[in-house]
Amino acid sequence: FPDYAQKAAETSVEASFSPDASYPSCTPENPSERKNEPVDREKEKSLPENTQPTEKKKKETKESIYKTLSKIDVKQYLDVISYETKKGNKFNLKYLSWAKAWGLVKSIYPNATYKIKEYPNWISTPDGVMQAGTLDYRITSVGCEVEVTAFIEGNEYTQKLYPMDQKNNPIMRPTIKDINKAQMRCLVKALALAGLGLEVYAGE
Repeated sequence: FPDYAQKAAETSVEASFSPDASYPSCTPENPSERKNEPVDREKEKSLPENTQPTEKKKKETKESIYKTLSKIDVKQYLDVISYETKKGNKFNLKYLSWAKAWGLVKSIYPNATYKIKEYPNWISTPDGVMQAGTLDYRITSVGCEVEVTAFIEGNEYTQKLYPMDQKNNPIMRPTIKDINKAQMRCLVKALALAGLGLEVYAGE
């Protein structure tokens, strides 16, 4: 049995790698030979839409995204918050909640995502200033700041915002709740750049 197995293996090898067989060349193409090859612009223009250059396609996609999202009438999705000033004046503020805004976008662009910017967290130590991880907000001398970027079909929409009170004044010492609210409001503002509910911010 071992002799038979060895003979069968040798026969299989000889049959698979016959010296008389011809095989296609596997020599890779030399990139330098194509270095100065001219670009046929006319041929490029005639390419199908899905093979056009990335930047041009991205621009067209961004325009189509705005056209699609700006057609959504968000008035039916607006929430209202009422408050009264110290002088007794009452105000009603209309806003688009982040949950509704994100739901509308995801229903059309299911691959959409967003990212909250991370800032270096610098701390003072006996050995000097060192970075201790990151924070998803930044404290400055004029207030706290957050930044959110929405990604839709390969396009980016970035906005910044600050934790604010009911009068839109910055909260100088915000809680984690204030910061989280600012981040989600910032997401809605980024989506407005993409075309969703931009009219809500008119006159801001």
